[in-house]
Amino acid sequence: GGENLEAKMRKQKRKYDVVQLLAIPEKYQHQGYMRQLMEFALKTAGEYGLPLVIETDEKIKCDKYCHLGVELVNKRDFGDNRYGYGMMRENV
Repeated sequence: GGENLEAKMRKQKRKYDVVQLLAIPEKYQHQGYMRQLMEFALKTAGEYGLPLVIETDEKIKCDKYCHLGVELVNKRDFGDNRYGYGMMRENV
């Protein structure tokens, strides 16, 4: 599948902020909590002038992050119809 986005950033010796795992319990979904957490992450990264990096393995999650202003920049093919999605929002 190739390198993930974090590995690429480390090779370039770039500083970045990362969302490792963002999971909302089912009973709290569809209430705006993901948006609030993402807005906080984007704001915090922006205050430090850092890009925000997110990795996920599901297309639906990728679409949700992109809807919040994060751009898909790296797609890795793991075979068997499985993919890794590397997303980033530059804050410069």
